Amino acid sequence: MSRIEKGTYGYRDQYKKRQIGYISFFGALILVGLGVRFLADFSYHTALGSIAAVLAAIPLANILSPFVVLYPWKTMKKEDYDQYSAREKDFRILYDLIITTKEDVMVMDVLVVHPTGIYGWCTNPKVVTDRAEDNVNNTLAAMHLDPNFHVIKDRKVFDKRFDSLKPASEYEDDGTVNYAVEVLEKISV
Repeated sequence: MSRIEKGTYGYRDQYKKRQIGYISFFGALILVGLGVRFLADFSYHTALGSIAAVLAAIPLANILSPFVVLYPWKTMKKEDYDQYSAREKDFRILYDLIITTKEDVMVMDVLVVHPTGIYGWCTNPKVVTDRAEDNVNNTLAAMHLDPNFHVIKDRKVFDKRFDSLKPASEYEDDGTVNYAVEVLEKISV
């Protein structure tokens, strides 16, 4: 199976599977290091086992933090994806992104990057919409983009906005849409 890129349908599920493999590998390294430490007779070997366990724990912690954030969320249903993907020729659409801020975890099943703004369908009911929008808009402004990010939690409202968007080809292309896609992919898990 080839690697699915960030922003593509199915990314969340594949990312979780890949992270489980990494967690298993580094967890096994920690157990081997601790096993060497407890089974060794010489102080040199016990120190070596301890060092190996600690060195394996550092990358494990870096892998676990995004995994814990991502774990409860699954990729959206294929039928929903088919509904939205029919308009990919009109504008850029990203799927399965999770954008985190200090206060919020925005689970964006669909994220439309359009010349008039960025519109995301967020399926996490705990997100405080205004605060999340402000945080992402501050990041976009810092990256020299228009702070026009909108979080929509209600599927019907999102579908209404999605259907009302005109094709991006009707607007002047100044390169900001592609740059905004890059920024959104970088700030997501």
